[in-house]
Amino acid sequence: MLQTRMRKLLMGICLLWLASNFCAAAAPTQKVSHLVSDSVSVPSDSANWLEVTLPHAALPQALVRADANPTAPNSLAAWYRLEFMLPSGFEAEGAWGLFLPYLYSGGSFYLNGQQFFAVPESDEKSRVKWERPQLVSLPQGSIFTSGIAAGRNVIHVRMSPQLTTLRLRFPAASIGPAQTLQGEYEKRLFLVRTVAQVTSSACVITGLFVLFIWWRRRNEVLYGIFGLTAVLWGIRTLTFVIEQLPPEQWQLWRVIYQSATGGFVVCMALFVLRTAGALWPKCERFLVGYALVGPVVMLLGGAASEAWVSTVWTAGFFGVALLIVTTVCRSAWRRPTGTNLALMFSVGVSVFCAAHDYFLLVGASWLSALAPQWAAQRIFVLQFAANAVLLVMAGILVNRFLGALRELEVMNHTLDLRVTEREAVIEQNYQRLVALEGQRKVAEERQRIMQDMHDGLGAQLFSSLSRVERAELSQADMTQALRACIVEMRLAIDSLSNADEDFEAIYGNFRFRWEQQLKAVGIESTWHNQLDASASKIAPHQGLQILRIAQEALANVLKHANANHVCVSVGSTARELRLEVADNGRGLQQMTGGRGRGLANMRSRASRLGGSWSLTQSDGRTRVMLTMPL
Repeated sequence: MLQTRMRKLLMGICLLWLASNFCAAAAPTQKVSHLVSDSVSVPSDSANWLEVTLPHAALPQALVRADANPTAPNSLAAWYRLEFMLPSGFEAEGAWGLFLPYLYSGGSFYLNGQQFFAVPESDEKSRVKWERPQLVSLPQGSIFTSGIAAGRNVIHVRMSPQLTTLRLRFPAASIGPAQTLQGEYEKRLFLVRTVAQVTSSACVITGLFVLFIWWRRRNEVLYGIFGLTAVLWGIRTLTFVIEQLPPEQWQLWRVIYQSATGGFVVCMALFVLRTAGALWPKCERFLVGYALVGPVVMLLGGAASEAWVSTVWTAGFFGVALLIVTTVCRSAWRRPTGTNLALMFSVGVSVFCAAHDYFLLVGASWLSALAPQWAAQRIFVLQFAANAVLLVMAGILVNRFLGALRELEVMNHTLDLRVTEREAVIEQNYQRLVALEGQRKVAEERQRIMQDMHDGLGAQLFSSLSRVERAELSQADMTQALRACIVEMRLAIDSLSNADEDFEAIYGNFRFRWEQQLKAVGIESTWHNQLDASASKIAPHQGLQILRIAQEALANVLKHANANHVCVSVGSTARELRLEVADNGRGLQQMTGGRGRGLANMRSRASRLGGSWSLTQSDGRTRVMLTMPL
C-alpha cells in the first residue's frame, strides 16, 4: 500500500511537469513590449515601450512614482503590448483565443486599439487575486470593428500589480485556435482550482470528524493534532478558491490565510515530533508562538505588512522544516518501519515543494533560469505534496487504531482465559463451600435432633426412671409413660427421617395417631387442613416444633381439660402458618393448675420458630393459637 501511494505521488508530479511543459510549448513566438503608465487609454506606438520576454515580472521600485500610493488600487499601472501576425485564411481554423495561465490582479484587454474584454481588478468596492487561468476569445474582424485580421494584430493589456506582493506579473501568453487552447485551459483549471476545491472540502470534513474523535478521547493527542492540521490546510487551500472579496473582508481573510499557513506547519511539526517520541514542551510553545507572529503583525500593520509576512516571516518556517526533516530522518534511521519511511519521504517531498513555492512566490531569478518553462507556469505544488503528507499522517493514525484493536483482541483473549481459569477455581471453591455447608447443616440438624430428643424423649425417660427408682409408679403408670415415650419417638422419626416428605404428609401421620388416641378415651375430634403449596417451605426441624406444640396442646386436653370435643385447624398462606387447637373443656383455670410446664414449653417452641403463641378462653371454649411466618 505504501509503495502504491509513492508511485501515485511520483506519477502526479510527472503529470504536472508534462502538463506544464505542454502548456508552455503551445505558446507561439510573439513580440512583447512593456510600458509603465497609468493611462486609461491605449498608449501610442511612439511611447517609451520596452521590449521584454514573457513571463515578465516587474519589481515594485520599477513601478512606483513619486506621487503614487502603493496600497491604493490602480495607483500603479503598466501596459503590455503583444504583437502577432496572422496568415491569410486563418479563419478556417475557427475562433481564435488568448490563453493566460494566470492573471492575478486582473486587467483590461484591447484588440487593435479597442477594448473587448476585462478581468475585474481591485478597486474601492472589492479586492481580487485571480488564481484561475483566463481564456479570452478574440473577436473576428467581420463582427467586431477592430477584430483580428490577416497580417499584424496588436493586443494591449492594462493591469496593476498584486496588492499582496506589490509585484507585477504577466504570464507567457498563448494565441491560437480556441479549440486548441481549450484543452490547456481545462488542464490548468483542474490543477489550480478544482483540486483545491476538492482538497479544501475533504480536509475540513475529515479534520472536523477527527477533532470530534479527539474531543471524545482527550488522551489521544495525535488525533487532535491531525484534525487541526487537516482543518488548517483546508482553510489555507481556500486561497485558490476565494478570489474576490469586499475590502473590509479581504484583510481579515488574508490574516486567516497566513494564520492557517503557519498553523499547518507548526501542527505538522508537533505531529512528527510526538510520533517520533520527542516531547519537548518548550520547543512546542516556541513553535506556537512563532506561528502567531505573522497574523499579529498583519493585524497591527494592515495590508502594507503582508509583503513582509509573505517573504520574511514565511522564510522562518524553513527552520521548522529543517527540524521536521531531521526528526523524521532520525526516527526512520532508528526504526526503519514502513510508517516511518513513508513519513520521511512525504515530509521530505513536502519541504522541497514548500521551498519551490516560496522561491516561485518571491520570483527567484535562479529558478527561472534553471527551469524557465516550468517557472513560467507558476504552478504551486505544495497543495499536492501536503495532501500526500496528510494521507501518511492519516495512515499512521489508522495503524495506531488497528494496533489498538489488535491489542484489545489479545487482551480480551487473555482475559477470557483468565476468567475461565478463575471460574474453574471459583467452581472448585464453591463445591467445597457446598460440601462444608452440607456438613454444617448436618451438624446443626444433629444438634437439633439431640436437643429435641433430650427435651422430649430424654426428659420423659429420665422422669419415669426417677419415679420408678422411688417406687412411685404403678404398672399402669409405667405402661402410660412408656407409651408416651414411644409417641415422642415416632413424632421425631416422622418429622426428621425423610426429608423428601413435606409438612402436609407429616401432619397427616400425626393426625392419624392422635385421632385414634382421642377416640379411645371418648373425645371426638375435628380436623381442618387448609395447607397450600407454601407449606413446602417448612423445614423438617420447624415441622417438629409445630407438631410438638400441637402435641402439648392435645396432651393438655387429654389430661386436664375433661373435654368431649376438640377441633384442630391448620392452614397456610404465602406469608404465614396458623395452628389452632380448641376444646370445650373446663377452661384455663383448671388447665394451668400445678407448675404449668406444658404452657411454658409451647411458648418457648413458638419463640424458636420466630412466631407468636397465645392461649385464650371465651364462650366456654379454650383455644391455643400458633402463628409462624414463612
